[in-house]
Amino acid sequence: MEQEKDFLEREIQRLSLVLKTLTDRVLKIEPEGNDSDFEDVNNSLKEEFGFSIESFGELEQPDLIIKIKEFHHFQIDELAELLYLMVKSPNAKWKTQGSKIKSINNITFLIEYLNQHSTTFSLDRMRLESSLRLLKETID
Repeated sequence: MEQEKDFLEREIQRLSLVLKTLTDRVLKIEPEGNDSDFEDVNNSLKEEFGFSIESFGELEQPDLIIKIKEFHHFQIDELAELLYLMVKSPNAKWKTQGSKIKSINNITFLIEYLNQHSTTFSLDRMRLESSLRLLKETID
């Protein structure tokens, strides 16, 4: 029992570190920089979490709930922040604007899920939700 708890705690820490590392990498990508840097982050996201930024938008809400139930609330916050940075990046390549909007909608859903299921109030979450709304308005 204790070993399982230790394993889960290590896995939680590892995933948090992965999310922070990916977020740092996205923040360091120059707007007109090398697209391969962005693709490396996107591939890492797919390897660790099973979706890329574009395929994240294709997830239906029930499937998204199943995926995020594996995470702690603070990891969902970190994931939402990473996905937001990736969506707004000029290095992201979208097949259509519709797929970008779907990704924005799913990130917004993550935030709404957290607001309903987390006991922690977050100003950062409110800021992110507002930023997503503004980003979506610029696309529509």
